[in-house]
Amino acid sequence: MHFTNEARDILIVGSSTTAGTGPSSLDKAYVSLVETVRPSDNFQVFSEGGSDVDDWASQVITPLPHNQDVVILQLGINLWLSGTSSVTFEANCEALFENFRFYNPLSQIYFIRGWMPRTSYDSQLTLWDTYSDILTSFESHTYIRPFTFLDMLEDNLDLYYQTGQGIHYNDVGHQLLADRLLAYI
Repeated sequence: MHFTNEARDILIVGSSTTAGTGPSSLDKAYVSLVETVRPSDNFQVFSEGGSDVDDWASQVITPLPHNQDVVILQLGINLWLSGTSSVTFEANCEALFENFRFYNPLSQIYFIRGWMPRTSYDSQLTLWDTYSDILTSFESHTYIRPFTFLDMLEDNLDLYYQTGQGIHYNDVGHQLLADRLLAYI
């Protein structure tokens, strides 16, 4: 873990969660919460709703800022849409991390991945474990798993997600993402 009070350049890349979808207001989105706690850091945020590892691994990332001190990737929750196999996911993760490491060779790279239990809860939980194992296997970044197994019990879903949706995090879910991320940066 890397703790500092010095101002740093921080790049955050992600999906609709990073864009601030879900909480009752943008100031309760995880990015805003992190920026509030780290006011001396210089944040640049790039997000695209519905995007995932597959999308960012295949994009040319040269337009994104380079040589950042910290890179935060918030991806992986839209995989239920794509039906990505674990083999493809692992290859795409490798390409993603290589791209970001190439343009940010000295940065701390963090990958924070929530989950979206929208449909077929049991199969989603199995995929969550498989993808988490893959993400943990790479040495090029730190994988932050924001939710514990107890958090992910079906009875607890409305604690973290917009009621009845299981798609976007609510205020509590965004706060949990921010808290877990702040423990690392």
